[in-house]
Amino acid sequence: MVRRLKPAVKWLGGIVILLLALGVVAVYSYRNTVDFQILDLNEFTMPEQLRGNITDGVLRIEKTGNGQGRFAVASPPMWLKEGSYVFGVAYHTSGKENYCRLYSPGMMDENGNAGVVFDSVSLEQGEGRIFLNCSSPQTINNLELQIFYEDGDLELSEITMRNTKKLTDPLWLYALGGGLTVIIVCYLLYWRTSPRYREKLVLMAAFGILVFLAMIPYLNSYLIIGHDLKFHLARINGISTGIRNGDLLPRINPVQAYGYGYASAAMYPQVFLYPAALMNAAGMSLMNSYKCTVLLIQFFTAATAYMAFGRIFGSKKAGIMGAFMYVLSINRLANLYIRADLGEMLAMIFFPLAFYGMYEIICRDYRKWYWATAAFCGVFFSHILSTELLFATAAVSCLACMRRFVREPKRIAALCKAAGLTILLCLWQIIPLLTYAKEDLAVFGPVSIYLPDRLVSLTGIFSTFSNSGIQSLGIIPGIGAALYLLISLYYWGTGKETDEPAAQCLSLGKTGMLWACVTLAMTLWIFPWDMLCRVSLIERLIKSIQFPWRLLAITNFMLCIVLVAAVMIAIRKWPEYAFRITLLVCAGSVAGSLYFIEEASGLEAIEKRVYAEDTNLTDYLYFYYGQSDRPFRERGNVITAGEEGLWHITGYEKKGTALHAMLTEQKEHGESWVEVPLYYYPGYHASLDGVETSVEQGENGVVRVILPAEFKEGELRVWFEDFTVWKIADGVSAVTAGVLLLSGILYLVRKRNGGQVPGHITVLTENR
Repeated sequence: MVRRLKPAVKWLGGIVILLLALGVVAVYSYRNTVDFQILDLNEFTMPEQLRGNITDGVLRIEKTGNGQGRFAVASPPMWLKEGSYVFGVAYHTSGKENYCRLYSPGMMDENGNAGVVFDSVSLEQGEGRIFLNCSSPQTINNLELQIFYEDGDLELSEITMRNTKKLTDPLWLYALGGGLTVIIVCYLLYWRTSPRYREKLVLMAAFGILVFLAMIPYLNSYLIIGHDLKFHLARINGISTGIRNGDLLPRINPVQAYGYGYASAAMYPQVFLYPAALMNAAGMSLMNSYKCTVLLIQFFTAATAYMAFGRIFGSKKAGIMGAFMYVLSINRLANLYIRADLGEMLAMIFFPLAFYGMYEIICRDYRKWYWATAAFCGVFFSHILSTELLFATAAVSCLACMRRFVREPKRIAALCKAAGLTILLCLWQIIPLLTYAKEDLAVFGPVSIYLPDRLVSLTGIFSTFSNSGIQSLGIIPGIGAALYLLISLYYWGTGKETDEPAAQCLSLGKTGMLWACVTLAMTLWIFPWDMLCRVSLIERLIKSIQFPWRLLAITNFMLCIVLVAAVMIAIRKWPEYAFRITLLVCAGSVAGSLYFIEEASGLEAIEKRVYAEDTNLTDYLYFYYGQSDRPFRERGNVITAGEEGLWHITGYEKKGTALHAMLTEQKEHGESWVEVPLYYYPGYHASLDGVETSVEQGENGVVRVILPAEFKEGELRVWFEDFTVWKIADGVSAVTAGVLLLSGILYLVRKRNGGQVPGHITVLTENR
């Protein structure tokens, strides 16, 4: 016994020593790593005649007899989160009067005047580096680093900006990596006495390789930039800011639109962004919080694909093949790398579960309807458009199988249970969506999209070496479809009877092939989009998907079903080659994706963590029709009045979607108003000395607070508050989730005690 324990003790001792060593490295990195951002002089504002004086990032200004007192260089306006920042300027000058300052025209000082000078430092004669400090408890708008040229020669060689906040990335990554190592070791020790120890070890290694391959472009110190990356970084940034402000469930993203707030939180589900937001709120950089989210997406996509394919086909080998093909499919990787569409990436986690859940309801054990509920809730809380596509697919499938529902009414009851529970769980997100659907937001306005212009080409869909990805599926799904067709033709041509499992595989492959052909055709020129768009109602529904190639996500998954079905039939025919065939399919999936993964690794990137920290990018969809956030950058973080000099403003403070200030009348007035730096949505309230007053939409869509004639002096407060119906919806969803959780616990207890549980989970087995 002692001999058997010695290798394990040595093994565990080595792991402990390794973890301790990595811990020391993590602490050292945390204490000594400083991120700074180099500001590009080519982007600075300066007289045109100076543009030609920039060489290799160095600006040289020679002594002139004019231009006294006029600043020569000013950085682009910067939007920064609350905190402390240090700017460094490396210079060489022969003059004595040159100086730098940090100035924000978009901030209010203590006396309510627009324009704040944070710091000012003279450039002493000679060569050196100066540092300017900027600190604010609220967001800093339109901050400019200004360099004033007065006399002599001046040379600027390097300008940097550093956030003094310590990022805890090394400690977080060490904790996550150490925790994962401990979990793996515990599982290995637990499985050590299992008769299937090697099988489980191989499975763990396979999934480790799978997740590693999909993560290769993110295993760097930089972050590759996809189309929607900065929008989703801003979403995470907004949740994190809300949490730090004490708002755990922000309905208005307080960061987007230059801090004016944006309804992306109410209109775009963000449940699955909370892990990243919590890590960011606890000190991890926004860049690495995003990468950790992507890692979780890879892991859970592999897990759901393995479970769903394995249960559908009754084989662990099918689960492994399905996971490799689906996780490494070009279409999914394109959403990950090129588009960086976090919503669709999250939704694709649940596609396999949705297929499995609907398959159980329609064809097998309808008592497993809860898988459909879990899947549709997951998709809805990830991406609304993916929910629409999935709902349409499920609805058509149910209509096609109506005879089965008529023969077995219990399947209708199961479907209703799944749908009803899904609605109850999602109600807290549905009600805000419906509330704002009555508003004249751009997302609900006229859509100037001509879908036939956005179709894809058939030749590029199954290309061998594809780097477009978004409009491609890669070669592996095409091979799978061809293989299935050959096997089907063989059985149809010979007229041979097939065994039950093979017949089920043929049926599943037929379903997948049919859906793949339909959705693929809808992305090509052969589909009559122009004819359908002549009907206004259909046009609005169809144009909401924006791009027909979104349907390729459904095509991609269905072709994975087709390929697994074809391979499982082959394994039934030649069981002695099962392992080799499985290995071949997995290797083919890897080979088919490597070129795309390599190309994605070279995409344009955010070079350092600090470059992503203050991301506040938004789009136009959730603004009122015809409006945008463009005016907000110049307007800044200030309160303006309807008449200049009417109000004296002091004690101004803004925190997220709430602000307060003291107003004092400067001259006689009737009813007046002030406009605050918040974008108007229904739900904003204002009070004057505790007495609520009315608000409306002001110029460029900002919140306008009405001040009655009798108001002379007092405190102004503005805040956003959920509607009563939103709170009721929150309660309904919370109670539903609580009941489900309690039911799940009771289910597990009864199952552990050997009780008979209706609708228990079964897994089909095979000869392995």
